Amino acid sequence: MSYGLLNRVQITVLALRDKGLGLGEIARMLGLSKQAVWSIEKRARRLLENAAKTLAAYELATAASVIVVNPDTDLAKLPSYVIREADANGVKLRLDYAGIYVFVRNESKKCTRDNGLDNFAILIFRDGRLRVYCLREIESLLDLAGKIVEV
Repeated sequence: MSYGLLNRVQITVLALRDKGLGLGEIARMLGLSKQAVWSIEKRARRLLENAAKTLAAYELATAASVIVVNPDTDLAKLPSYVIREADANGVKLRLDYAGIYVFVRNESKKCTRDNGLDNFAILIFRDGRLRVYCLREIESLLDLAGKIVEV
């Protein structure tokens, strides 16, 4: 049986690896060789990476606007930029000012490096949703975006 792009064995292997189990332990549990478990994990992770890249490309291509945020930007001012950009594109956001701030602050945490926050992008969708991507994850896909604003 398939669960989207992955089958049950692939999902099981990924879940067990994420719980910290070794290849040998998983192989014994599933009655497979360590090499087979390694191959299953590698293929499943590749499929997930491709799915994530496909989703990012689709979201960039369909976003009403993309705001690229410099690490020096004051996060407290971001809701104003987002609201202004949404208004300019006729988008009614699902979040208010405070909600946007909390959402962006929480989502941008994944875009940190040793020296602090890295560049990230806020995608505004026509249905009022927002999405945050680390710029390093989507930089090669930015040409798909219709409108890009830098702050």
